Amino acid sequence: MSPDPNTVSVLTPYAPEPFSYAFSDSSIPTPGTFVHVNLRGRDVVGVVWDKTNLPLIPASKLKNAEPIPLFEPLPPSFILYLKRAQAYTMGSLGQWLRLAIPSPQLLSQPKKQTTKKSPSLILNNPPHPQKISQIQLNTEQRTIANNLQRIASESQFSPILLEGITGSGKTETYFSLVQHTLAQKKQTLILLPEILLAEQTFLRAQAFFSHNIALWHSEITLAQRRHIWQQWQKGELPILIGTRSALHLPCPHLATIIIDEEHDNGYKQEEGGAIYHARDIAVLRAQCTQATIILSSATPSLETIHNVQTKRYQHFSLKKRFGKASLPSVSLCDMNDTLVSAPKNLISQPLKEKILSRLQLQQQSLLFLNRRGYAPVVLCHSCGQPLLCPQDEHILALHLHTQKSQKLLDGIFFSTPTNSHPFEKNIPPNTQLLCHLCGNQHTLPSQCPHCRKPSSFFPKGWGVERIASEVASFAPNARIAIATSDTLSKKNQLKKFLEHMHNNQIHIVIGTQLIAKGLHFPSLTLVGIIDALQGFTGIDFRNNERCFQMTHQVSGRSGRDPLLKGEVLIQSHQTNSPLIQALQNINDPNAQQQFIHHELSIRESASLPPYSFYAAFILSSSHLELLESTCRQLYKNAPSAHHITLFPPIPAPIPFVRKNYRFRFLIKSKRPHHPQPFIAKWLQNASIPSRVNLHIDIDPVSFL
Repeated sequence: MSPDPNTVSVLTPYAPEPFSYAFSDSSIPTPGTFVHVNLRGRDVVGVVWDKTNLPLIPASKLKNAEPIPLFEPLPPSFILYLKRAQAYTMGSLGQWLRLAIPSPQLLSQPKKQTTKKSPSLILNNPPHPQKISQIQLNTEQRTIANNLQRIASESQFSPILLEGITGSGKTETYFSLVQHTLAQKKQTLILLPEILLAEQTFLRAQAFFSHNIALWHSEITLAQRRHIWQQWQKGELPILIGTRSALHLPCPHLATIIIDEEHDNGYKQEEGGAIYHARDIAVLRAQCTQATIILSSATPSLETIHNVQTKRYQHFSLKKRFGKASLPSVSLCDMNDTLVSAPKNLISQPLKEKILSRLQLQQQSLLFLNRRGYAPVVLCHSCGQPLLCPQDEHILALHLHTQKSQKLLDGIFFSTPTNSHPFEKNIPPNTQLLCHLCGNQHTLPSQCPHCRKPSSFFPKGWGVERIASEVASFAPNARIAIATSDTLSKKNQLKKFLEHMHNNQIHIVIGTQLIAKGLHFPSLTLVGIIDALQGFTGIDFRNNERCFQMTHQVSGRSGRDPLLKGEVLIQSHQTNSPLIQALQNINDPNAQQQFIHHELSIRESASLPPYSFYAAFILSSSHLELLESTCRQLYKNAPSAHHITLFPPIPAPIPFVRKNYRFRFLIKSKRPHHPQPFIAKWLQNASIPSRVNLHIDIDPVSFL
């Protein structure tokens, strides 16, 4: 007996697998057709899936699926992409469809039809086409651009690493490929790891292309999302620029994908439904679509470099800065000397003098410290214990500039304190404390939760806000901006920051990794790295790589104007460290290659990625005993495989989050074997209680 011909399989974003429905139309629906269905008592949007393994249920006993006629079906290549992405990440099909249709309202029509489009999001037939810039390329760029266009003309899957030193014009080079794609009447997707970078790249693209361009990220409105999603899905939008969520939007003519700053961890989605790395999944989408994909970076990930070495990816390299601009000079400052002369200061005398000289020259300075807030720890004077977040027992950080703070001018400028260490002895009441794990804000308590004594509290350590406080003490007339995810969390703040930086209205910017990559500020000539190893210590085997990448990226913000000489000063307490020595020679290509060779040799000898595959199981529950027993049972029942190393379950390094305990399994698989078949076999007969949550992370980038 075969299924009723009017029975269709429908996948929705709200169920892990497809369900059967009766299709009211007499014609057989094409897979990928958008439909309305009733799921668990509510109307939802779904798509017609394939008919494999349909249960033998008469159509008369099924709920109806009503077609949505305004939209073309999902292309077969996109359906293939969803299936392969689900199989690789081991999420559910429903989770992956939800990435493609993040809201059912995207398929609805707006209540009021309008032809006006938001100029901040869509560029439509610019009123002054003569203002559109020509893409000016030097000989090195033109040679690479011609090669990229030649490869793209073959219309087949082509992964390419576009490497180039900071300021070498990688963006303009891949823009030339976008221009070629436009001429072919095809679509281009450009991904950036941060909203700030996406905003900047969108503005640069507006100057080069007269075609429609859209910007997609979490800060745009639902109406804007609907307009962009529909234009992109219908093939009417040729260029889409966005953060990682833009990768999953369906479109019919995708020919070019560009992953800018491909090394960046911002491409990793670790929470929510599907857990994935957008760079790797973008390669998978390009493969399904037979598209050209460009991975662009000044500091490629070791995984990408390994793919080049093994001939999986083609490789082109830009070795010179564009025009007459030169790389900044790099010097090292031993902070152990500063501890003797000024033990409370975080900024050395040489860096202070360089900042003041830039102010006189009306040039900009950037100070980098990869730590948000004023101080990472708040301690009790009575018992010395740190204040913890009640949600997850994570240490609370002191923040002066939270979302509740009104002390910022234009949303970004630092309010000058009376001295460089205003809270050295006591923190005033009602000060905001922030948990960097769950994001919850708390007010300073009137008594210590540990010793229960009415107590005063004091900060320990330092963050960017304390750096700003010290700078303001010796440069009181400077306009100082703090650039972090706390102070630039809203779209209007991002725009104001970029505008003020480009207009030289900010003299000194102090920030975290948010401003370390990809941004172009011509008047910025000094970069000071407050503590080169800060934030890059611990158990993660990628720490050295990330520290090298971050230092290289933030150094590259200096001296991008050919008429202004750039300079970088690296402060450290460990100047004899091999990593610090490598950072001092960060602009020397030979030193870079030595660092890469050294790191890869360590990884290979220890059988670490990219010479193996990792997967992680994160199990969490509010019931500790149940969680522990589940982990023991899972470990006991795990199958054996010669290419698999299964590490026993242990409490995760962050063991308690949002009132849930966390345990972690780590699975290592020798190349060329992937861990997914082992995991599937393992979970096939596993029994996991409903009160225990399991998250599978393939290729984890964080081990917390």
